[in-house]
Amino acid sequence: MKKWQLNAAVSGGVPVQVEALLSFAFHTTVDNSHPLPQLSDAKVRNLATHKVELVFPPGSAKSGTEFAIDISVDETGNFAGAGNPNNLETRLSMAAYGAVTQWHFAP
Repeated sequence: MKKWQLNAAVSGGVPVQVEALLSFAFHTTVDNSHPLPQLSDAKVRNLATHKVELVFPPGSAKSGTEFAIDISVDETGNFAGAGNPNNLETRLSMAAYGAVTQWHFAP
């Protein structure tokens, strides 16, 4: 695609605007020989350059309750997604998601 050269559309010797949809099929695979690192809470917080602390909805968890969510970060350090591997209650997972979407990490 980098080598493509498109010619200007012309009708009756006059340049005209043309719109078109292009579709591309990509085949990808996951290289499981290099698993993604699993970082501890302390390491994640150390790599974070901007953090927003989670605010629990009133009455949603007892004091001292611990839980975990999985997050993904792109190559620029921006939040890319979150997972709920332990099937947390919806209001807990949504509160966590609302906080971590605002986090930023060192690339």
